Amino acid sequence: MAHKLLRFTTLLAFPAVVTGLWLYLWYRIGFGPGNGWMHAKLAIVVMVIGYHHACSRVLARFDKNRNARSHIWFRWFNEVPILLMLFIVILVVVKPF
Repeated sequence: MAHKLLRFTTLLAFPAVVTGLWLYLWYRIGFGPGNGWMHAKLAIVVMVIGYHHACSRVLARFDKNRNARSHIWFRWFNEVPILLMLFIVILVVVKPF
């Protein structure tokens, strides 16, 4: 089931990233002065993509029965994308800089 979920999220992430890049580069949304929030948002999006990659590595370790992490580590690891997405939403809505 974990492999299906990872594949599903990858399939959803690909068009989201392509569409975001298209809006950023073609329509130039976020360019110019006063758009520091966009660069911060893009940095966090790169972190979310890195998190997705880390999830695939964790899944590969589970497949090989080489998991050395505790359940507490996984509970904190599970909270990372929630915090990142929360920061993204706050940056987009508030546009603090």
